[in-house]
Amino acid sequence: MVILCGVGCEPAADVQRPAQEPLSRAEALGHLREHVSVDDAAWLRKATQAQLAGCQIKGHDGTSLFTPDGSAHYRALWTPDFQYMVHNAPDLLEGQAVKAAIEYLLGGQRVDGCMPDRVNAEGKAVYSPGSEDRPLADHGLDNGPFMALLVADYAEHFGDLDFFRRSEPALRKGLDFIRRAENGLVFNDPADPQCPYGFTDTVIKSGHLLFTSLLY
Repeated sequence: MVILCGVGCEPAADVQRPAQEPLSRAEALGHLREHVSVDDAAWLRKATQAQLAGCQIKGHDGTSLFTPDGSAHYRALWTPDFQYMVHNAPDLLEGQAVKAAIEYLLGGQRVDGCMPDRVNAEGKAVYSPGSEDRPLADHGLDNGPFMALLVADYAEHFGDLDFFRRSEPALRKGLDFIRRAENGLVFNDPADPQCPYGFTDTVIKSGHLLFTSLLY
């Protein structure tokens, strides 16, 4: 392995680093506490609570929807953004509200297995980034993986394994919908490109997609 430090620099020596196991959530929080003051942690918690409270709106059936903007502007529940919320701040969320919101999203799964990019307050499922009347593609390639991660995060934190078991067939169908190459990597056909990872969804990328494959 040769590491280049930039133009005009000599190649760095080959250094073999010992393999390290990823930190558990508890270990990561322990490391964080060593470097974040009590006051800063309290401020961050309070600010996060305010964001979560500010982003909630009611769907057409009374379900609490968590918009991604902290101000309830977008009027929809996004699958990737909600997964980030549940993964990173489950202790600030109420389990029944999370479960109901997940069911709201799962209800938007298409017959062919495609999971929604989002479901709006009127209950309409939208499968691609972009506006509802001008979607960027047929669907987003990370919808299925993010839905599976979302349900897994909820089940793990709130201990609701029965809900995971009931949802598993739909989650598998959502993953199987994703187009992959023979090597197993997610493949975006240049002749029929779909949207890649959500936060770069306006960038056309085709062929084998690394991050979407990691999500898968």
